[in-house]
Amino acid sequence: MVASVFAFTSNRGPNAKGIFHRPGGTGAIAALVLMVVASAATAFAGRVHLEAWYADALAAELGARTEVRMRNGTRCDVLADRHSIEVEFAGKWCEAIGQALCYSSQTGKAGAVAVILESSSDEKFLTRLREVIAWHRLPIAVIVMKPLGKSGLEFEFPAELSTRRARR
Repeated sequence: MVASVFAFTSNRGPNAKGIFHRPGGTGAIAALVLMVVASAATAFAGRVHLEAWYADALAAELGARTEVRMRNGTRCDVLADRHSIEVEFAGKWCEAIGQALCYSSQTGKAGAVAVILESSSDEKFLTRLREVIAWHRLPIAVIVMKPLGKSGLEFEFPAELSTRRARR
């Protein structure tokens, strides 16, 4: 399907008015818009909550801020007292490592990844994340977040990251 959408013929030459035909035209634009909308719809398919919901919940737990703009134009998902945190679904653990390192370099704070485990099959991604961090001795803490039904959330914090509840 995708290959046929982008398999345009070569330029057909000028029309009766001497204007050259542009391959693809509005049909290609419509196909591209359709693909973007379809991929956006599938991105949320099967998710318990959006990533922003998890970031807000974590920020509330830590007494932190969300979506903080960095000097380089990126936005840190959660900025706490001592950590800059990337919140990400388990399947995107690789990208989360890079984002955490980027935020850490921008803030001077320790980096952390808050990995969202929405099903038991996500555990393999958590294992991979921890193995890569350990192998490369990366300065990244790992926070685990698991939804409990539609409104609850279970946190697993590393020792170096205390929560508001623990500080009370």
